[in-house]
Amino acid sequence: MFAEIAPSYDRLNHLLSINVDRLWRRFTVKKLKDALSRPGALALDLCCGTADLTLELEKHAPSLSVYETWNTSRAGWRRFCACSNRADARRRWNFRAP
Repeated sequence: MFAEIAPSYDRLNHLLSINVDRLWRRFTVKKLKDALSRPGALALDLCCGTADLTLELEKHAPSLSVYETWNTSRAGWRRFCACSNRADARRRWNFRAP
């Protein structure tokens, strides 16, 4: 089911939540900022979906692991690689799917 709605999920989520979803992600990353700045810190995004939280974490995490339970959500990983600010995102970040 998620595969069918994934292309429009983010847009709909932003609209229906009146962008509160974006504020929540920024708030979450802000709370984790100190922990992410420690040497050897690793961020883990479970069920990354369309990679919105992954993209926020990527701004501060020296290392990032992504796990997705739906094989069809590789679209989120492709989106993350395309939107990532780091040229080596495909090599540095780990993605796992069944």
